[in-house]
Amino acid sequence: MTTFKDAAPPFSRELTDPGLEAPDLILRSSDAIDFYTHRHFLVYVSPVFRDMFTFPAPTQLVEGVDLRDDIPVVQLAEPSDALRKLLLLCYPGALSQEPLSKLDGLYLVYRAADKYQVPGVKDAIIKALPNFVKGDAYRVYAFACGFGLAELAKVAALETLKDAFLPMNRQYTEPEFELVSGPALLRLHSFLFECRNAAVIAVQGEYLHVEPYDLEDKDGPWWTSTGHAQDCGAVFDAEIDFCAPARWYGEHMAAVGKVVDSHPNGDSAAKAVLDYSQSLHKISKCQVCSRDSAESLSRLAGYLQRRVDNYNQSKLAKWQFL
Repeated sequence: MTTFKDAAPPFSRELTDPGLEAPDLILRSSDAIDFYTHRHFLVYVSPVFRDMFTFPAPTQLVEGVDLRDDIPVVQLAEPSDALRKLLLLCYPGALSQEPLSKLDGLYLVYRAADKYQVPGVKDAIIKALPNFVKGDAYRVYAFACGFGLAELAKVAALETLKDAFLPMNRQYTEPEFELVSGPALLRLHSFLFECRNAAVIAVQGEYLHVEPYDLEDKDGPWWTSTGHAQDCGAVFDAEIDFCAPARWYGEHMAAVGKVVDSHPNGDSAAKAVLDYSQSLHKISKCQVCSRDSAESLSRLAGYLQRRVDNYNQSKLAKWQFL
């Protein structure tokens, strides 16, 4: 015999708010938790609830409907955690914002709000979801794709560029990924690869060998040869007509390239450029590089940050993930 348990306050049989009328309807979750509720609140926020609870009489709503404490019981398909959060957000003024404090299980609440046509709850969840993008971008992307939230999917896709770039190796075990289709994930992967390739090329363009006439567009002491210490400064080869920057700079920017290869976003590129601690001992041996490198690297960091972010934004504008 199934044992039915009371939900925790404020949906238990005991009134915790003296301003509320006595409950006149019990909603039973799929895991046998009884929520003592008020029919007039529910029919106000949901046309589906209004139809369910008005026609026919409550005791005839669903096959097997029961009475408990002389109150009609309606069996619902939602688990207790989702039902509790839905009800907390349904009641006037929202009894609690706790349902919106975590991403876990929020998709079940949104699904229930969609099923029972509670637009206020759906809007509250949509408003809260951007708060979870930082740190849970992949899950929010799956959520957005599953429920047709196109703009949120784009916001989340852009944020995934700040995660370690392992899209093909990632284990998509979170429950939100039950909502997303294979093609939607493939589109995300394609977007990430495009952005990564563009970011790597942008970095490579700042340190790979160039032809001498391109030096007019280059900034930084590492592209000059006058006044440098021995084995420092740019190297020119007239026979094959190319110029290579100072060795320490080439090694440093190769390391920056590895960073954007795994984190293809402007912030990561800029931070990597400014983290030249491994090159300080070589820079310190050259008067020119010691004097000018810090300021030049700072300008380069800002430039690459803007360039990589602009690349990502321009590519994002061309993608439709749903």
